[in-house]
Amino acid sequence: MSKGRIVVVEDEGIVAIQIQEGLVTAGYDVPGIAASGNEALKLISDTEPDLVLMDIHLKGSMDGIQAAMKIREMYDIPVIYLTAYSDHATVERAKETEPYGYLLKPVSERSLELAIEMTLQKAKKEKQLKNDASWYSTILKGIGQGIVVINLKGTVKFINPFAEKITGLTYKTAVDKKYKDIFTLLDPGSKGPLEIPFDEIILENKIIMEDTCLLQSIDNRTISIVYSLIPLQNQNKTTIGIIILFTPHEEEMNSIKPAEVVHKKKSSQQQEICVKSGELIQGIEVQWYRKPGSCSIEPCFNVLALSEEYIGFYIFDASYYGVTSSLFAHNLNQFLLPESEQGGLLTHGTSGGDINIVSPLQVITELNRRFFFEEKDNPFFTIIYGIIHTKSGKTTMVRAGHPYPILQKEEGEIILVKSEGGAVGMFSEIQIHEYEFIFERGARLYLYSDGLIDSSFADMNQASFMRLISFLEENADTPLHQLITDFEEVEKEWHSEIQCSQEISIVALQRQWEVNKK
Repeated sequence: MSKGRIVVVEDEGIVAIQIQEGLVTAGYDVPGIAASGNEALKLISDTEPDLVLMDIHLKGSMDGIQAAMKIREMYDIPVIYLTAYSDHATVERAKETEPYGYLLKPVSERSLELAIEMTLQKAKKEKQLKNDASWYSTILKGIGQGIVVINLKGTVKFINPFAEKITGLTYKTAVDKKYKDIFTLLDPGSKGPLEIPFDEIILENKIIMEDTCLLQSIDNRTISIVYSLIPLQNQNKTTIGIIILFTPHEEEMNSIKPAEVVHKKKSSQQQEICVKSGELIQGIEVQWYRKPGSCSIEPCFNVLALSEEYIGFYIFDASYYGVTSSLFAHNLNQFLLPESEQGGLLTHGTSGGDINIVSPLQVITELNRRFFFEEKDNPFFTIIYGIIHTKSGKTTMVRAGHPYPILQKEEGEIILVKSEGGAVGMFSEIQIHEYEFIFERGARLYLYSDGLIDSSFADMNQASFMRLISFLEENADTPLHQLITDFEEVEKEWHSEIQCSQEISIVALQRQWEVNKK
C-alpha cells in the first residue's frame, strides 16, 4: 500500500529520476515528473498528488516559486522546496507561498523521507481542521437560533447571522468585544443584570436549559428570549468557552426581518414536531425515555406521519461531542422531515398534489452524499431509518451502523432486526441494504441509542445488551407506557446518577389492534 502520492518537479532529468527511484523504494507512489511549471500544473491536475517536491529553477517562463503559488491557490496541496538556492531574496519569495519545507541540495534520503512524513501528517491534520471548521461554520450560520460563543474571559468569539438580526450587531462589531459591552441579559422580574454563572458552567460542566430572560441590545432595544448556556469543550473535554443559544418569544418576532421570521418558523416547527411520548400515530403507539448526554439538547430520534398511510421513524448517534453534537442533531433533524420545501428528504410532492414517500435507502444514501467530506478521519454518524405502511404493517428499514433494533412479537418472542450497513459519512459510497418485515398487530419495535449499551458507566457491551433484552422479556405483558416508566427507574440503577457524555434513549413503537388515526 502506497504511503502517499508525490509529484516531483525538477528540470534536471538525472536528478529527477534519482529522487523518483528513492521515493518509490521508500514506499511512495510517484505518478510523474515535471520539468516546468506548466507541466507541473497539468500533472497535478491529472494525478491529484498528496505532496509536491519543487525545484525553484525550472524550464520555461514560470519558476518553482510561481508554480508553487498557483498550486496553493488552485489545489491547496503542500509543497516542499528542494533546491540549491539559499540566497535571502529567493528564500523571502519562497516564504510567501507558505511551503511545508525548504531543503537544500544535496539532501540525504533519510532527511527527505522525514520531511515528507512530517509534511503529510501535518497536512492531513490541517485538512481535517479545515473540513471541520467549514462544516461547523455552516451549521452554526444556518441554525434558526441566535448563537453567541464567548471565551472564558467573556469575550465574543463568534456570532451567527440570526443573532446579528436579534441584537442589531454584525460579526465585525461583535467579535473580540466583551459580551457585556454589546448586549445585556436582564432578569425578567427585577430588570436587573443577569450574570452568566461561569463557575458553575466551567467547574461543574453544567448546562442551563431554556430559561427566560430579557436581552437588551446595544441600541437599547429589549426583547424577551428563551436561552440556554452550554459549555464549549475541546477534544480533551476541557471547557474553553460558553455557547449562548437564544430564541425570541413569538411576540417578539416582528422585530426580525421577514426572511428571518420564515427561517425561525422552520426552527420552531422542528422543535414542535418531535413526537410526544404516549402519542398515537395512525394506530402506532409511541413511548420513549431520554436522558440527554452532558452536552446534548435536541433528541436524536423521532416518529412522524409521512402521509395518510405511512409513518417514518429514526434514531441516530454521532461521533461528534459537546455542543457540536447538539448543533449536528439540530441540522440532521431538519433533513429528516417530510416537507421537501423545508429541506426535508423524506417525501416529495408531485405537481398533482400527491405525496411520494422516499425510500429509506434513498434517504440514507442522500445523507451520506451530504455529510461525506474526506476518506480519512471524517466525522460520521450511525442511524436507523424506516417507514411503516400502517394498514398492512409492511416495514422497510435501513440500519447504517446503529445497534440492532429489537422486534418483540405479541407473545413475547425477541427478534433482532439484523439489517446490515456501514455508518454515514465514513466513505464516499455507503454500503447499506433495505430490510423488510411485517410489523404485526400487538408487536413492539424498540430503537435505542448506542449510549444505552455502550456507556462508559455500563458493564461490558454484551452484558449491557443482554440486560436490556432480559428487561424487555420480563415486561412483555406490561402496558407500553408503564414499561417505559419502569425502564426509567431501571436505567438509573444501570448507569447510576452520574451523567453520561452520551445520550441514553429508547423509543418503543407498538402496533395497535384497532387503527385510530391521529
